[in-house]
Amino acid sequence: MLAIGVQMRADDGHPIFDVNTGKRVNISRDIIVGAHVWIGYNASILAGVSIGSGSVIGLGSVVTKDVPNNAVAAGNPARVVRTDIAWERPHLSLTKPYYKPDASTVAKSRWWARTGEESPESVEFAAAPTTSSRWWRRA
Repeated sequence: MLAIGVQMRADDGHPIFDVNTGKRVNISRDIIVGAHVWIGYNASILAGVSIGSGSVIGLGSVVTKDVPNNAVAAGNPARVVRTDIAWERPHLSLTKPYYKPDASTVAKSRWWARTGEESPESVEFAAAPTTSSRWWRRA
C-alpha cells in the first residue's frame, strides 16, 4: 500500500566519478519491496534497500538500509522502531467496530508473523514473481 508522494530512487540521476580512478561511485542498485508493505506519505526508498514483507515505513521516512519483515521503520534516516507487528486494511472510522483496542475484531491475514520468522504462507507468497516490486537497474 503506497501513500502519495512516495519516491523510490534506484539511481541518483547524475553520475559521480572518483577523480583518481574514473570509476562511477554512485552506481544503480535494486530496490526490493516485499509483499503486503505499507509505505507512508512522502517516504523515500533509496538504492540497494530491501523491505521485508508485512512491514510499515513511516511518514516522511528516508530508507537507506534494509528493513526486516513485520517491522516498522521511521525517521531520517529510517531506523527500525518496532518489530513483530502486523497490519490490516480495515479503516478505523469506516469499519465497525470503530474502536479497535486489540486484534480480536480484525480478520487476520496471512501476514501475521514475527520479525525474522516469516510464516510459510508469506514466504511462499512473497516468492511469487508478481508480489515483489523490483525496480530497474542501469548498468
